[in-house]
Order: sequence, then C-alpha cells, then structure tokens
Amino acid sequence: MSDEPPNEESPAPPRRRALTPEQRRILGTPRARDEESQPVDTPPARAPRNREAEERDRAESHRAMPESRWSAPKQPGESGDRAEAGKRHLDRKVARVPEMQRAVVIIGILIVLGLTFFVGMKFPSWKYRLVTSRNAPDLEGTVPNKFPGVSTDALIEEALSLERAGKHKDAAERLLAAKHKTLGYRGILARVGKIAYDQNDFATADKIFERAIAFGENVDSANYFRGLIAVRRKDLPAALRFFEAAAATEPFVAGYYFYWGETLRLDHRPRESIPRYEHSALLAGGKHEASICRFKIRMALLEAADADKVKAELEAQKSGGKLSVDWLMTAAAIDLREGRLDEAIPFIRLARDGGEPDIFAACATDAYFAAASRKDPRVAEACQLPSG
Repeated sequence: MSDEPPNEESPAPPRRRALTPEQRRILGTPRARDEESQPVDTPPARAPRNREAEERDRAESHRAMPESRWSAPKQPGESGDRAEAGKRHLDRKVARVPEMQRAVVIIGILIVLGLTFFVGMKFPSWKYRLVTSRNAPDLEGTVPNKFPGVSTDALIEEALSLERAGKHKDAAERLLAAKHKTLGYRGILARVGKIAYDQNDFATADKIFERAIAFGENVDSANYFRGLIAVRRKDLPAALRFFEAAAATEPFVAGYYFYWGETLRLDHRPRESIPRYEHSALLAGGKHEASICRFKIRMALLEAADADKVKAELEAQKSGGKLSVDWLMTAAAIDLREGRLDEAIPFIRLARDGGEPDIFAACATDAYFAAASRKDPRVAEACQLPSG
C-alpha cells in the first residue's frame, strides 16, 4: 500500500442536492442510498403539522398538476358509444332536411295559389275603383248654375213642357241645369242625348251619351245610339264596340243584336253577322221583326257566296204558294246578283204593293239593295218607299 498523501489539488466530486421528504413524497422518488450515507443539510426543524393542514397542501398540489393526471379513467367503449349515438342523431337530422324542404315548398305554393285566387277575385273591383277615381264623371261642356234659385224639380217640369212645345234647345238647357244641381238624378243625360239625336245634332248627342255612360246611366241605350252615330261616320270598328257593349249590358233587346249584325255586314263579315241575326229573331217581339231578321240572314248568305242554299229555300217557298214580301225581295236579290235586272224589277214592285210597308221598307233599304240602287236608277225607283 502506498503511503503517498492524497492529492489535495484534485477537485472533490460535486455533491448532489438531496430532495426533501415532501418533494420525494409528491414525485414518488425513493431516497438514494448515497443520500443516506452523505450528510444532508437538514432544514430547520418545522413544527409538527396537523391533519387538516396536510390535506389542504395535498389539495393545492392536486390543483397545480394537469387535470388529465387526476381525471377518472374512462370506461372501456364509453367514448365509441357516445360517438355512435351522436352520429345516429346527426343522421336523423340530415334525413329530415328534405322533408322539411318539401313541406316549406308545399306551404309556399298553397300561399301563392291563395293569394292568386284572392287577387283574381278582387282585381275587377280594384280596377273599377282605380278607373273611376281617375275618371270621375263630370258634365264637361255644359254650363253650371245657369238657373240659380230654381229647384231641380221645377227645372224638370219646365223642360218637359218646353220639349212638348218643340223648344228642344231650351228644354235641354234646363235638363242639364237640373243635373248640375242633383248629380244623382238618373236618366237626364240619356234624354238630352236623345233630343240632340232627334234634331240631327249628332256631335252633341255623342258627347252627351258619352257622359251618360261615364255616370253609369242608361248604358245600353247610350251605347246603342253611339253605335248608330258611328255608323253614320263610317267608323265601323267603333260602331261594333258600341253595339256589342249595348248587347252585353242588356242582352234581351233584339235591336242591339240586329244592328250588331248589320254593322258586321257593312264591315264585309257576312258570316259573322248570321248568329247575331238569329239571336235577334229569337228575341223579336212580333212576326214582322222575325221575318226581317230571316231576310237579313239570306242576304248575308248571298254576300258570303252561298247562293245555292238560298235558291233551294226559295224554290221550297214557291212550291208552297204565294210569296210573302220578304221572299219576293229575296227573289229580286238573286236575280240582281246574277245580272237579270229585267226579272228583278217586277219582284221589287210586287213586294212594294204587297201590303206590308214595314217589311218592304226594311228590305228595300238593306245594304244589298242600296248598292244596287246606286248602280241602276231603275232599281232605285222601284225601291222607293210608298208615300203616306
């Protein structure tokens, strides 16, 4: 064994710092043997702690550690079951989305249909209110308050007396003044329009009838007279509108359909006129009116190049005996159409002397014979109405 003294210059190995008992308890580290053999700088002795203080320290240590370390262990399969349940719940929600969408679409369609039906029912009344609010009726072209201090009833009585005396202008002035005083007095405008029409003042009559329609008074007859005035002006499209409006307002008046058919023939639409003549014949109040309507139908057939049908009917009438006035004029019309003027004239004269002047007048003034009269003076002479 060497007796050399130890090298005092060699450094002493570093001494590990010993863990305190509290740190070992928390970390769970056993005390090393070398720590037991080496002296440890013992901290000053602490006063003994009671059980409550230890529990409090332990709780604070627990809070300082991560939560996952102290959380309770999960049961096997628990996480998978919850995920599966959540997935099924989500699938059910997703599956109900198309059903909800269909329900919303159906409800929307029902709402739109309901609104469409409601608007369709209310639209005519809304349109009427809009039009009437913008075109409120007035008495344009008349003089208001021309007879101050005179009541409406007194003006009406004076007007009727003046009309009977033939003073039509004075009567019309008082009637219009009465209308100014009492706008709700119905029938005045139609009467004033008829006075002007009878006096051949067609421009004034047309304006007054237009005002009557605006006030909603005597709409059918006002349209009828406006149609007659339009025919005089050769404004056939306007005349057709007026006659059609008159028939629509009062569908049981034969004359409205009759003149509607007449205007269609003047407009070179004979086939369209036939249904109007037929309806007028159904509404006719007497035998003569119905005979005139049937004569007009035969003239429309000739104008529509359907003469064979008319000829067959004429032969059937001849075989039955003496021809009536309307059939005599039908025979004359066929001869005129085929250029047999010498044969047509005797038929016209027989009809004129047939004892039915009303029917003859209606036939002789028909557009068919009016055109023939303009071409040949002999036809015009034969078609002259009997005097008296």
